[in-house]
Amino acid sequence: MTLSSCRGQFSLCCRHVLPSLVWALTLCINSGAYAAQGQPLAPNDLEYKGAFRLPQGVIGGSTWEYGGGALTYSAEGDPFGPDDGYPGSLFGLGHEDEQMVSEVSIPAPVISPTQNVSELPVAQTLQPFADVTGGLIHSMRRANAHRLGGLTF
Repeated sequence: MTLSSCRGQFSLCCRHVLPSLVWALTLCINSGAYAAQGQPLAPNDLEYKGAFRLPQGVIGGSTWEYGGGALTYSAEGDPFGPDDGYPGSLFGLGHEDEQMVSEVSIPAPVISPTQNVSELPVAQTLQPFADVTGGLIHSMRRANAHRLGGLTF
């Protein structure tokens, strides 16, 4: 999970993974008092804004299935995306075996009253999955340390 500044709000983005389905959700809080006072977040500070799905299938060298172990927000990402109140993009790890990173847009989340996943918008791939370690992931696997622990932008 990543906490990032987003037009006067903080966005907390996280993912939920099922074997054949992947989606992300966006939660926002008012950052004013918390940023100024350095106070920790509490569950009541979060407001559910809805969900969106991540692209399915192989994209570059990986897939979102069994992925999303690390996620970060880029305020500069998707500069030509829609002016829907959800600027920027997300970088995330794909399938846990490949440990590759992809960038996706952040569509306006939807709250589905019937909890129908097909009603959720799908993020667009901005950059396909790629090896950000420059091939070092292979030597990390031999050392049995083949998991990237997090991402930051």
